[in-house]
Amino acid sequence: MLVLLRILLLLSSDIESNPGPSVSDVSSVSSCSSNFTTLFDDAKYTFVHLNVQSIKHKFDILFSELYKINILSFTETWLSPNEIISDSEFPGFSSPYCYCRPHRQGGGVSVYVSNSITSKRRSDLELPSVECVWVQLNILGKLVLYGTFYRPPDEPVSSWDHIAHSIELAFNTGIPNIIITGDFNANLLNNNNNHSIHLRNLLTTYNLTQSVANPTFFTESSSSLLDIVCASDPSLVNLCHVGESFLDQPIRYHCPVYGSLNISKPIQSCFKRNILLYDLGDYDDYRDKLSKIDWDSILDNNNIDRYTDLLTDIILKTARECIPNKTK
Repeated sequence: MLVLLRILLLLSSDIESNPGPSVSDVSSVSSCSSNFTTLFDDAKYTFVHLNVQSIKHKFDILFSELYKINILSFTETWLSPNEIISDSEFPGFSSPYCYCRPHRQGGGVSVYVSNSITSKRRSDLELPSVECVWVQLNILGKLVLYGTFYRPPDEPVSSWDHIAHSIELAFNTGIPNIIITGDFNANLLNNNNNHSIHLRNLLTTYNLTQSVANPTFFTESSSSLLDIVCASDPSLVNLCHVGESFLDQPIRYHCPVYGSLNISKPIQSCFKRNILLYDLGDYDDYRDKLSKIDWDSILDNNNIDRYTDLLTDIILKTARECIPNKTK
């Protein structure tokens, strides 16, 4: 009986054995997420880019690793247009803004934005010849254009002109705060590679500051910097970090690239919670008082909700009489 009562106490809405906020739908915090929180200031808005090499069957691990981050952008999602279904949504985030290849497999871009940020897609900045998603963010009244690109490795040199056109459209909006991330398949650690030269020229043309310094893609014998984060204003990105891989891709894999915006979140208001100090409870007295209650008298066969409320009130009231408690 005591075990059952303790379970009921823990399940009640206003009592917790330990004070503090909780995160719904997440059973534990992973080591990778913990590493992220030690590097980044929780008071700043955060984002991440990751080439997932097929997002299907990875939604659970992606959410458990990244749920604390405000903007999630993925490339190489490998989704077709008819595969964007409810299973691909994350609790607390907008429905994904997606680009899917219309006539062939592979590629693809998906962007998720926390419900705490007002967002809308800017399809007018996207071109049919470019795999990208542009999202306009309104963060505490500050407008930010957030673009995620995937450039396949076998694309011709002319693809850089199309990417440049899309970026130019973003600059022409007059919104000064622009973040660009994604996998451009141009190794910035190799200065002599033709595609890396085109990417550097693109960054120079639009005066974009690139923040990633370490390799993001690894194979059996090589490492490359393919996934970038760049901004129209160097002060817009507060911090950038290449994290450890957490997907099951042991041979060829991309690492997540985390970043934080130099925009502070609003201060959260405090809340009060009543805490039961279970270790100090007089459970003999608790059992005695509960045994003297006429439980049949509160039973209402016609209203289960009322019966549940009465039962809960009696259990909690009696607990507070026999178990020391405090409001924190």
